[in-house]
Amino acid sequence: MRPYAIALLACSLLAARPADRTLAATTPLPDTVLAQVGRRAVTRSEFLRQWQRIGSEDEPATKPLRERRRAFLDQLIDKELLTQAAATQPYQPTPEEEAKLGLLQLNLMRQAYYKMMVIDSLPSNLHRDDESAAWLKAAEARLVDRLISPLDSHWDEPTAAFLAAAFRKLPKPKEEGPGWMRWNYTAWMPPVALADTGRALGQSTLGRFSVGRFLWHWAQVPPEQRDRPDTADAVIDWARNFLAQGIMDNEARRLDLAHDPAVASEVDKEREIQVLDAYYRAHVSTAVDTSTARLRTLWSKDPRRYDGTPYASFRGLWYRRFDDAAAARAALENGAAWDSILAARFPMPADSAEAKLSRSEADLYRYPQAQLATSTDTLLTRWFTTAKPDQAFGPRNRAGQWWVYRFLERKDGKHRSFEEARPLVAEKAAYDDEERALRAHLDSLRRQYPVRVNEAALAALPPENEAK
Repeated sequence: MRPYAIALLACSLLAARPADRTLAATTPLPDTVLAQVGRRAVTRSEFLRQWQRIGSEDEPATKPLRERRRAFLDQLIDKELLTQAAATQPYQPTPEEEAKLGLLQLNLMRQAYYKMMVIDSLPSNLHRDDESAAWLKAAEARLVDRLISPLDSHWDEPTAAFLAAAFRKLPKPKEEGPGWMRWNYTAWMPPVALADTGRALGQSTLGRFSVGRFLWHWAQVPPEQRDRPDTADAVIDWARNFLAQGIMDNEARRLDLAHDPAVASEVDKEREIQVLDAYYRAHVSTAVDTSTARLRTLWSKDPRRYDGTPYASFRGLWYRRFDDAAAARAALENGAAWDSILAARFPMPADSAEAKLSRSEADLYRYPQAQLATSTDTLLTRWFTTAKPDQAFGPRNRAGQWWVYRFLERKDGKHRSFEEARPLVAEKAAYDDEERALRAHLDSLRRQYPVRVNEAALAALPPENEAK
């Protein structure tokens, strides 16, 4: 889907449904309404809410504020046009879309139940973070105990200890590099052999709770919410929570939380997005022409436009201590092979599972990286502009980590044949076709649904620093 369409769909996720009311064409729009689009209104409060979320970043700040706001209001108007038009079309969600809605509803019901049983039970006079955390932990423990106590659950300590030992083989997230790398490590699954997934971690009136079931639940936990359970007690705590989760879902259904206003509202928003997406595919995406003949014609007009971007090739590695990084740079200057630097940085443990993890970690730094001229890391760009092959750089402090680099070579952009460039040409053609088709379709909808803009109310919006 094209960026313009994505922006329109994003708008519908970020605001409450505008009022479905019609103002006579001769009736002046009130100050609380910035635009009337057919039967729907773009209100002042909706505009400011969405402007703070996405609009203020959507247009270059070099443009006057009023011009940027007018352009964003046009996007909201376009979204309302598409919403009204989509509502008139028959729509049958696909099985995948139905499943997505069902999963969203289940997660929201679970959150509503958690809020009802845990958050709403906390005292209102808690001010310190540590005090709030203690109350929250106690409330969660009470909820889990209440949900699973009728199940007569028992847990196997040796199996829990086995699973904890597997988790201990994973790197600790807080030690492992910048944020993107931390989540990469946290997302790793513990090294457990397939034969061990059938081991019984616990037993309840619902049946066996296997290691495989524990790992399945663990894979569903967002990485940022995982605290590595490296003791048997921590594994059992997680298992108790996973067992309670199914009971929590049943309780949420029993309380009919699917009809909770907050749950229903979010599900309706997602359903509206699906309707808009289907409408867009039917009325805009079908205008795309990516036939071979057309793509070849477009490519032949400017073949070099689709060539690769020039870049500098290098390798980089970080250390916790300056002295270790300085020693690595000295070794590189003396001609040490990169693999030997990695071997010293990531020694191979005797345990095969731990060795596999160590190799995977080292592989993150084994292969050359590309430094584009447009990179935001201007220091590397400056270093590599006049660097010689195999020249070493560093140590360089980045967020408490000491980095060393080995420059490899500068490479010109690769000349691509038509077949090599075809995906890029097709992407550009689809972008242009969809933009033209979308603008033409929106123009036709403006003739079908009258649009009125309250320019005075738009001009009266508070300055940007007061609108937040």
